[in-house]
Amino acid sequence: DEHAHDQEEEGHHHDHGGLDPHVWLSPAMAVKQVRNIEAGLAEAAPEHQEAFKANADAYVSKLEALDKEFRDGLKNAKRKDFITQHAAFGYLAREYGLTQVPIAGLSPDQEPSAAQMAEVIEFAKEHNVKTIFFETLVSSNVAETIASEIGASTSVLNPIEGLTEEDIADNLDYIAIMRQNLDALTKALNE
Repeated sequence: DEHAHDQEEEGHHHDHGGLDPHVWLSPAMAVKQVRNIEAGLAEAAPEHQEAFKANADAYVSKLEALDKEFRDGLKNAKRKDFITQHAAFGYLAREYGLTQVPIAGLSPDQEPSAAQMAEVIEFAKEHNVKTIFFETLVSSNVAETIASEIGASTSVLNPIEGLTEEDIADNLDYIAIMRQNLDALTKALNE
């Protein structure tokens, strides 16, 4: 879908090719997903349409509150640029007026080239970036290397591509993990 591709590109610092599948990382887009799921379920089982609508309405209310938390929490951030291990947060960045600067492309396992590393290090120095984000289910080595090079710290931004055993044990859901992401972004963008 050309429109989705255009939206995906706006939140990225670099063009990595391919379409960004991480639409769920924008609470505003998650509302659309819930409504699409509701419509699909109602079509498949029309006899339960009222229950689907009630459940969707309840969850959409939570997502709209989360969206407001993101808007309120990020609107006055000192900085708008953040560096991530891979390009998972383009939709989130676009939605909240931020710029994601990925170390590598759309795949969390993609290793950056020396030129990409140098470019990100230069960007971080020029923009006084204090935090390099990595993810829970991949190695933090690249983020730690860049952070060490520029005197920054590292922190987790969770792309919700899978849950750790700790996430499961803590009974974390989408809303809770996205609030953790908001806390991490708010801290990093205001250092």
